[in-house]
Amino acid sequence: MANEIVLVEYDKACRQLARARSAKEIEQIRGVAIIMRAAAKVMRNKDAEADFWELRVRAEHRLGEELVNGKDERAHEGGDGSSRDPSKPTLQQLRIGKALANRARQLAAMTNKEFEIFVIDGRANVRFVSERIGVKRKSNSRELVCPACGHRWAR
Repeated sequence: MANEIVLVEYDKACRQLARARSAKEIEQIRGVAIIMRAAAKVMRNKDAEADFWELRVRAEHRLGEELVNGKDERAHEGGDGSSRDPSKPTLQQLRIGKALANRARQLAAMTNKEFEIFVIDGRANVRFVSERIGVKRKSNSRELVCPACGHRWAR
């Protein structure tokens, strides 16, 4: 039952992302993706978690495109604010942080092929993170020997 709700929300969010026309709408969809990924993580549903990670990244990619395309529609930030046009919103008024705006612009700067490879790689990282951690722990559990006294212990 819970997995069905997650899938319904995922499909709904994907349709909304396709129809989104403003940075504010895209940011709301991104927020839903973050919340639903956390819910999928609690349910230990790796497929849904990867789906919502992908939705968040695709929303950030769309946001980056909107930021690049709408550059003339936003006010400049910084300085004393005297040259700022009050009719144009700033990133702060759109509730978009500088880190998110930078990450979104970097995603938008990728070619379609690079972006799709990034998504495929990211989905794999989300789905198989526990297996990678397990491998890492095994390689770190080695026996150490003190050069002075010869005492052995496991790290």
